[in-house]
Amino acid sequence: MAFEAMKALDNIVGPKKRPTRKSWEALGETNRFVIHCYSTDWFTDMKAHTDQLPKIVGFTMEDYKKWLEGKNRHDDVSTRFFFMNMKAKEQQREQE
Repeated sequence: MAFEAMKALDNIVGPKKRPTRKSWEALGETNRFVIHCYSTDWFTDMKAHTDQLPKIVGFTMEDYKKWLEGKNRHDDVSTRFFFMNMKAKEQQREQE
């Protein structure tokens, strides 16, 4: 999976574009896998707006702390991404 994700990303950022790999298509057809790619721009923007994230995504740091305790998770970058993505999807569903 990691190799196929790397090859797919290479088609986006690499110098040479190639046809989609058959193995990547087969993984996609299962609807069991999702790949998220974050660019340098994404991280730069996140850093610039860190203090505004709770308002933008619709949560407070207290919400986050309660969620961490309820899920027995530790605060780290991966967990923050997961939580913010979850909140963004909730917000998107509410707007639809």
